[in-house]
Amino acid sequence: MSLHRIGIVSATAALLAGFSFGGGYTTVSISTPSGHQTEAWLYEARGDAEQDITIVFLHGKRGNPEVNHNSRFIADIRKAGYKVIAPLMPWSEKNGYAGTREQGLEVIDAAIAASGSEKVVVVGHSMGGVAVLQYGSTDKHPKVTGLVSVAFGHDPHHARKFREYTQDGAKQACRLMDTGQGKQIDRYPEMNTGKRYKINATAEYYCTYYDLDRYPDSHKIAIKIDTPLYILSGESDRLTKVYGHAAVYDALPSNPKHRHDVLPGKHKNVLFKHADRIDAWIQSL
Repeated sequence: MSLHRIGIVSATAALLAGFSFGGGYTTVSISTPSGHQTEAWLYEARGDAEQDITIVFLHGKRGNPEVNHNSRFIADIRKAGYKVIAPLMPWSEKNGYAGTREQGLEVIDAAIAASGSEKVVVVGHSMGGVAVLQYGSTDKHPKVTGLVSVAFGHDPHHARKFREYTQDGAKQACRLMDTGQGKQIDRYPEMNTGKRYKINATAEYYCTYYDLDRYPDSHKIAIKIDTPLYILSGESDRLTKVYGHAAVYDALPSNPKHRHDVLPGKHKNVLFKHADRIDAWIQSL
């Protein structure tokens, strides 16, 4: 049995947390079964008719729920009546680029448990969108009724320049991880939507998210995704072609609820420009 199904989450809500584009949120502390510590931001629904489904939202690389395009999406989906819980993932600067890929999947289950909801749809943008695909290919939490992957990106198997720029660092990080030094922090090369820079990250984070031998090929795992999946791609987003969004959709097993739309928008704004389409798809489940 996987950690997803047997994990115990410890979550406590603060009395006051903060504010975002879409209004206030409550901070929830999360501890996963393997000991990864993070937090999630819990937003109550704002619509006239509250939905019985909660959105677990996974931000993109470097991000957090307060980044403008994320806040705008959260605000719009809350107006449609959804409660939202948005965990800080291992790839967040606020979380220090710490934790393994496997722990990132644990965080999703922990956020589901912390939400207290009986029905959940997991929505991810960019690197969060790839995490949605990976989560969908695993032994998911039984409360998950749907998955939404928006403008997904970050897969060294399908981006040559990204792969060439990061693989030496990934091998170095894996050597450290394999010799018990996975918590060691070092400076590693990073590329995000074509921009190159460096990040301070733990070896275990960089190894499990960048090494070709340890990071799943999104095109190959798609056949395992039987939960209804909506892939939303931007017409003006270069990642739509780079990461083969259409090919991932074509590799999915037969399911009448699977859907792929290529709609007007760039990598970031395609998320909030089409919150209504995401809402409509969720309502069709």
